[in-house]
Amino acid sequence: MEKVYDFFSIKKFNTFFWDFKPEIYKEIYSDIRQLNTIQLMKHYFYVGRFQRRIYNKGIKIIIVCDPWNDNGQFTSGGNKALYNLAKQINEKKYKNIYAKMYVMTRQNLQNPFCNFFAYDNEINSRTLVIYPDGNYGNPLKAKNVMRWILLEVGTIYRPISIIRTWHPNDLVYHWEQSKIAQNIKILNNCIIDKLFQNYFQPRKPSSSCYLIKKRKFYTQFINYIHPYDSICLDNLSKSQIINYFNECEYFYCYDLKTFFIIGAIICGCKVILVPDDNSKENYILNSVFNNFPKKNNLFAWGNDDIKSINYTQEDINDFISYLDNLSNSVNNFLEDIANYFYFNNYNIPTVKSVYKNYI
Repeated sequence: MEKVYDFFSIKKFNTFFWDFKPEIYKEIYSDIRQLNTIQLMKHYFYVGRFQRRIYNKGIKIIIVCDPWNDNGQFTSGGNKALYNLAKQINEKKYKNIYAKMYVMTRQNLQNPFCNFFAYDNEINSRTLVIYPDGNYGNPLKAKNVMRWILLEVGTIYRPISIIRTWHPNDLVYHWEQSKIAQNIKILNNCIIDKLFQNYFQPRKPSSSCYLIKKRKFYTQFINYIHPYDSICLDNLSKSQIINYFNECEYFYCYDLKTFFIIGAIICGCKVILVPDDNSKENYILNSVFNNFPKKNNLFAWGNDDIKSINYTQEDINDFISYLDNLSNSVNNFLEDIANYFYFNNYNIPTVKSVYKNYI
């Protein structure tokens, strides 16, 4: 567990504040223009960071997340999306915009996506803090805040009341379409895990596996429809799940918001989504499947819809390309943020515009 150190050293400073630009720091604040580089570093460490002073001309995006767990093998899909967003932002090198992670528990663990970590006192007026949908309030006391809705608000897992803890002017982006929000913008950086592959091996007829996962959090009552001999995938490793996706003919998925739906389709396992109170059409409308031409044929909506599953390997290849293209929304997001900071263009959905019926 890494913490901000208490005593100044050049080596440590350059590790924690690698984005510090002394010439910019001096240019912005007239009271320190007589200081040399080492003195400027010391000034920021002992004084400036507690005053939340700006030290470069970039736009810093700080993404609030949970610690990376299980050596990155089975961290949650939402947490993985947060780390991956930072990676994508930093790779694009877009108009001086860069990203760091902020782990609420301060467990700054190494991960495959982004190992730049932020600390409380470096948040200033040139910083955008992104909170995922499960965060109440604004614990980092940031001036510029964005809510990234990865899981629909208004469920057992994400009660409507959480919206009233957010500031009405907080920016809002959604992972996918919403049933309760209006005039939204999409930020989807879907990750296609290359480990999910079809082994093209024989499958035992009518064999099946199933996954409950988050369904227990957003549905009070679950109608179990999988066969009694179906294999439970909850709490298995990713490699074990991939093997079952290649051994079984059917995958019953109760969690309607998990990447394992896509993973099973890629592996050639027929997906049966266990319906909630929506229709298949409404589910597709509010999901990543919405604009894919063969969206109705990739999965069944309950046992009575199994005959609708009809696709080829070429269709799967097209589907993977379609998902890869969804990440273009990251470019649109960065364009919005650049306009927000550089040109005071506020044409971005806010809590009060998106959730006006709930605040």
